Amino acid sequence: MADLIYANTLDEAIEAKNKGFEPVECAFGKESVVGKFILDHHGKYSNEPAVSIKAAKLAQQGVRLDNFVVTGQADCDQMYAIAALNGRIPINMEEAEWIAIMDTNPIGKDRTWLKYLPILIFEHQTQGLENNLEGSKEALNKLINVYTRNISGKEINAALQYEETRKMTVLSDLKMITAGKVGLAVSEKKGFDVWYEKAPVIIQYNPISQSITFGLCPIRGVTLTALDGFDIIGPDGFNFHYSEFDKILGSPGCGGRDVVGGSPRNEKFSEADAVKLYAYLTNFANTGMK
Repeated sequence: MADLIYANTLDEAIEAKNKGFEPVECAFGKESVVGKFILDHHGKYSNEPAVSIKAAKLAQQGVRLDNFVVTGQADCDQMYAIAALNGRIPINMEEAEWIAIMDTNPIGKDRTWLKYLPILIFEHQTQGLENNLEGSKEALNKLINVYTRNISGKEINAALQYEETRKMTVLSDLKMITAGKVGLAVSEKKGFDVWYEKAPVIIQYNPISQSITFGLCPIRGVTLTALDGFDIIGPDGFNFHYSEFDKILGSPGCGGRDVVGGSPRNEKFSEADAVKLYAYLTNFANTGMK
């Protein structure tokens, strides 16, 4: 049975690591805490494989771990890695790769395809879990349950209904938009695949977690224009803007990768803060200047 620690701060993650707990996606803005196996793919580790793939390969090589430290919102990639290294699920490299695709490059992928259904079911069954130790433990149990038995027709239908409702809901959650350039979404659901149909660059404010997520579409022609996100905010994507985001929010730690990132982990922000970032990116998109 996996022993989890939930870290609210960078220092707590470092302390857990020093006690022998392997960090899994323990990213705090620009900083990530990693252990021996570098189970992260954010910030300076953005060239690393998704942790689902790395963990599956390690498990196939006989690596077994029992202690893990996590932070942020539990997702399928993170929980699959823990379950694989803890010996709680059978290893299937194709499944690990499908999880990686949906975690790092979901644009243009149909989440209702058979191979992605376990991921969709996991997401449906873990919606609303809190970002804490209890939420992470529950997410891990749900992941193990999904990947160790035959999925029922009832679960499939519920997940498909969830996906249909999600698409309708998240489109209505797009509150502000500079057509074909930048959009602001206020939503607790993930909807970048839908929002990118309207704008290649999206700022999402989650009123439940009070966090802000940034995303850009790297593919031309998905939106109503011929532009992609790099055309809008520059060839370095969000990497060029994180330091300015820090200034606007008055808090260091915004970070991630060129195509996706977020506000500092475990800090609370307001919708007004997200509007400020939206206004900044809209101005940059229109003028090319800060």
